Amino acid sequence: MEYTIEIHPTLVQITVTGTVRRPEDSRRLQEISDELFEKHDVKRHLFDFLGAEVISDDSSSYDAGAAPALRGIENQGRRVALLYREITAQDRMMEHVLTEYGYHVKIFTDRDTALKWLK
Repeated sequence: MEYTIEIHPTLVQITVTGTVRRPEDSRRLQEISDELFEKHDVKRHLFDFLGAEVISDDSSSYDAGAAPALRGIENQGRRVALLYREITAQDRMMEHVLTEYGYHVKIFTDRDTALKWLK
């Protein structure tokens, strides 16, 4: 997994390429997001996975979704959009678990729709 970070006044975009393995790579990306939130106080994050291959199953998707709560990370008004080429059942499961833990996370296949939701 590789990633690049763009920091804008109202948005942090993390573009992910290569192979993403859940839950370990998801945890790392969540940690990066947490660090950027603390450092820049930008509450809107877009994770762009359009150039990535995500490898997951139901168990790893659940673990990735539960990870922030298990680490004690609070929502603190954040909104996170996840952008994929296509949305799988595992992606929906991770989104559901994050939402159940109180996080504002939504998955998309269209960049413009994701950016509109983040505003």
